[in-house]
This record gives sequence, structure tokens and C-alpha cells, in this order.
Amino acid sequence: MQIQRRRSRAKKKEVSTQEQVLITEIPDDELLEAFIDRNIEALRKIHVKKGATYMIYASFTAGFEKLTFKQIHEIYKAVAGVSSKGSTGRILRWLTENGFLEKAGRGIYKLPEPIKEMITTEEGKREILELLSEALDKRALKSTIKHRMSRILKARKGELETKEEEKKIPKSAKKVIAIAQSLIKEGKKAEAIDLIAHTLLPIRKTGLLIARKGDIFIYYERKTGKMHLLKSKKLAEIFEQLGITDELLYYHYGKATKLIKKLFGSHQNARRVHYHLKELGWFEYPFKTNYMFELTPDVEIPTILLINQQPQWILRIFKLADKRELLRIQIPAKDVEELSKKVKKKGQVVTREHVKEQNEESYFYRTGGLL
Repeated sequence: MQIQRRRSRAKKKEVSTQEQVLITEIPDDELLEAFIDRNIEALRKIHVKKGATYMIYASFTAGFEKLTFKQIHEIYKAVAGVSSKGSTGRILRWLTENGFLEKAGRGIYKLPEPIKEMITTEEGKREILELLSEALDKRALKSTIKHRMSRILKARKGELETKEEEKKIPKSAKKVIAIAQSLIKEGKKAEAIDLIAHTLLPIRKTGLLIARKGDIFIYYERKTGKMHLLKSKKLAEIFEQLGITDELLYYHYGKATKLIKKLFGSHQNARRVHYHLKELGWFEYPFKTNYMFELTPDVEIPTILLINQQPQWILRIFKLADKRELLRIQIPAKDVEELSKKVKKKGQVVTREHVKEQNEESYFYRTGGLL
């Protein structure tokens, strides 16, 4: 790409096709405007193909020894429509830091002497532009690697933080788990479950943990006559670690009453452990639809298959709107009579901890001083 050398303001400018001659002084507005008008399309193609840094430097090597920041920005603005001076400044800073340009006063940039001598020939100019391309490729590669590494490290950091957060178990909860583990070793699994039900879960003294299906916990509050649902992956893992793999858990009822009073003073205090865990995000409440529950004989089992056996019962939890089942829990017939004394045959399912939604945020108690 060649630039016209101005002979006089009156004479028509001509493009040098021989040896490259640099304009040693800062060009005036007329000369710069003529350069932009004549080379705008070529510069736009360079910008698209090679990028802004290469395009700006190509403007220098076209015949200018010196340009001001304002003039460089005018070229960039005309070619790419860029209005922000910040990107122009970053490009010039990179070119200067990497030796392709140098400062020649406040807001003035010039070609270094070795480069100025080289670009007077086409071969030398090509060599310099190839060197620039290599430097830009390395910068792009470095930036890509840096960006990818940053993403990897950020993702890894997030994973580690999540794992660390999951590992964090409050002191009071650790104590409950340790006691439950000891009880299980002594063959007192029902007492261990009862302890967990009234500490790690929000179940009142008169309530009972009916069952666990995966990470879904189903419990019943006798005070309100409501069934409750919540999810906890972390608590499900603790159950598995303790060896409590049973689906049906209601047999725990009342087994740890004396122990809870000894440890916490009351069941109300014991539930404070749960509210601390809730603050830490251990629990989810994903079921938003209105649900009902029903304790009923399992009519799907043919009577002929029940000869000499008691009929099976089921606890169904289903949507009120379309009766579609969410959960179905098999209840042995031998347990139905006893369970019916504690649980209604039919009722509402509350898909949160409290019947009154406004109480959801008001039951957060720290466990400091407990255990």
C-alpha cells in the first residue's frame, strides 16, 4: 500500500510506486484525509482479515513516520466506526510495549529507527508485517490460553468451594450424627432415627418421619394433621452413611424423647439444629402444586394373590387437580392399625415446612450454646 506525497496544495497528489518514502513530519489534516479517502477500502479489508492492531500499524508503514494519537484514532474511527478512544489507546500501548512503535512526545507515536529503515523497501516492510502477524498470533494464543485457563480455574475453584461447603457440617449437627452412629452400633436404630427426625429435620415432638424415597423426606405433623415433603441430598447421604436404608421410618416414633430432653432440654430447642442447616442450604422445596395424601388398601394387588396374607396398604401422594401420583409408599397391613392412630387416612400435603407460609423465614435459630 503506497501513500501520496504532497508536492503542493494546488497540485494533484501522486502515489509513489518505487522505493517507499516516509513522510517525516506529522501530516496535516488535508493529507491525512486524502490518505483515508484513497485507502479506506483496503484498510477495511485489512481490518476484517487481520484485525485492528495490524490495520493501524499498516497505516504507519504505508508512509508515515509519525502520527498523533488523534490522527490514529481518526483512521480507526473511519475504518471500523470505533468511537471509544480506549481501544485505540490499548492498541498503541501494545505496539509500543512490543517495540513496533515508540513515543515521540505527548500523544505522538513514531516508527523506531530500525523499522523505519526496513520499511523503505517492500521486502523489509513485508518482513516487519510478518513479524507483527506472528506477535499478534502469539498474543491471541496467549489470550486464548489465559482465558481458557481462567475458565478452568474458575470452574475448578467453584467445584472445590462447593465440595468444601458440602463438607462443612455444623458442630451441633456433627454431634447429633456421632450420637446416632453410636446408637446404631448398639442396635438402637429406631432411637437414632427419632433423634435425627427431631434435630436434623424440623419435625415436632408429636410428629413422625414416615419415609424416605431417595432424597425426598415425607413426614407427618399430628399437631396440624398435615403431611410434609422436602428434599435434601446432603441428609440423604448421611442416612446412607449411617446405614439407614429403610424406606419406611415411622417406627421411630417417641424412641429418643428422653435423650433429646437430656441433650437439648426440649424438642423445640432440638429443632434449632435443623434451622441452622436450612440457612446453609441443605434443603429444597421443589413441589409447588397442591397435593393430597391418602392411606388406603392397595387395590392393584389381586385378592387371589393375598391368600393367607394380609392385604397391602399404600400411602399415596397425588396432585389435587388431576389425581396424578407423585409418590406411592407400600405400608404393611400389620402396621396400618398402629399408624392410623397417629396419621389421618386422608389429608393435605404441605410442600414446605410450615402451614403458614409467613413462618418459613421466622424460624431460623442459631445453635450456639447447644450440645
